[in-house]
Amino acid sequence: MLLQKGFKGRVSLVGHSLGSVILYDMLIKQKTEVNEIWDEDEDLQLDFKVENLFMMGSPLALFA
Repeated sequence: MLLQKGFKGRVSLVGHSLGSVILYDMLIKQKTEVNEIWDEDEDLQLDFKVENLFMMGSPLALFA
């Protein structure tokens, strides 16, 4: 995969069924400004900010 250094665009992720659960689990483990003390593998940290998460056919029950 070609990496775009200095990418300034927006990133949205889409997950279907079990993929939405995997994406959700991955995203809640990311370091944020509020959550800097999270003790997870650095290999699992994304190099970009996710703007939106879309879940279709998801078994997760989330309410906003």
